[in-house]
Amino acid sequence: MGKAGGSLVPMARFYEAEPLRHYVESHKLVGNAGWMAELRQPAGDYSSPPAPELLLVQPLSPGISLRKVWGSARFDGIVPSSSLWMVPVGTATDLIVRVPHAIRALTITTALLHETFVELGTAPDFAALSSGPFFDRTAEHWMTGLWHIQSQGMRPGRLHLDGMLQHLLAQLASLAGDAPKPAKGGLSPRVVARVTEAIAEAEGDALSLAELAAIANLSPFHFAKAFKASLGVSPHRFQKRLRLERAREMLAAGGSSVLEVALAVGYESGQALSRAFRQEFGTSPRAVRGGRRG
Repeated sequence: MGKAGGSLVPMARFYEAEPLRHYVESHKLVGNAGWMAELRQPAGDYSSPPAPELLLVQPLSPGISLRKVWGSARFDGIVPSSSLWMVPVGTATDLIVRVPHAIRALTITTALLHETFVELGTAPDFAALSSGPFFDRTAEHWMTGLWHIQSQGMRPGRLHLDGMLQHLLAQLASLAGDAPKPAKGGLSPRVVARVTEAIAEAEGDALSLAELAAIANLSPFHFAKAFKASLGVSPHRFQKRLRLERAREMLAAGGSSVLEVALAVGYESGQALSRAFRQEFGTSPRAVRGGRRG
């Protein structure tokens, strides 16, 4: 059983123990985001100690019967379909699941919560969401999207992943009635020049939203809004467009294969570049490369 108090145990470490580790298909998130996994488990006691992170759970199986006690309320019954469940930071759980089940779990570190909601001085009060199941298609969409981009063998860039997490956290804060208000207006021309230069010069996928936000002296939450207000696209979409423009120039110049160009601009394969290229330009890299040869 999970006990109140005691040392904090990250959920990833909790699920390293026997027999829990056999139930996990894990996909670690980059940076300071946390841990994400799909869990396929038999009936049993899944009580957990307090963790140093926010836990969001998405049930995947129909008809999950459980008894849970954490936060301010008790639940005993069948899990509603399309519901989400939250365990606040530092909260032990008392959880008995009566049937085999599958769930998706996402942990959000306190570092990311503080970084996202720095204007509030603290993380939002999620008590209203943690008392029982809650329902929101937008939060469900972002949760599913985060899993999809990693479980399909994709290599999401840091800006892409940060942006998705920001959308999810903003939605959760809004549902809790404790979201910071977006900054009005966009970035100054000087700041636009500095952040776009940083994106253009970044190598690989290590550049984070927090690093760009620091240039503008804003939180990631406010920076993302201000960036889109100024440039009409998200930082991730701007980065993607720059990479594809560079790829088009390299293909038109000749001398490099589609795979070589893909790797040079940060894509893991020629196929991945081709998909993005068609979405952006409506044509294939090979058509651009072949067009040069006439």
